[in-house]
Amino acid sequence: MKDELSRLQDYWRDEMEAALTYERLSEAATDPHTRNLLLEMQDTERRHAARWHLRISADAYLQLFRGSQQFRRYGLDLPRVRSKAEHHRCQRFRSCCA
Repeated sequence: MKDELSRLQDYWRDEMEAALTYERLSEAATDPHTRNLLLEMQDTERRHAARWHLRISADAYLQLFRGSQQFRRYGLDLPRVRSKAEHHRCQRFRSCCA
């Protein structure tokens, strides 16, 4: 079974291949409406690829530093990601208790 990072890289590659396919199809399209639709689909695939790229970058960062003694020695800790609901609860608490 593939590790998670390899799986994410596969997802990114698939999105980029789809974007390239839509780009080539749009170049061959003769109808302007079809060309615009294919370009929109290409843009969507590129945005999806960008999301996977961010996830790959974040996972690589965490794998690099997770459990590192040097990382802890300098008082650094992995950032804790809050959910949106938790973020809103914190904002409400700060506003009513400030």
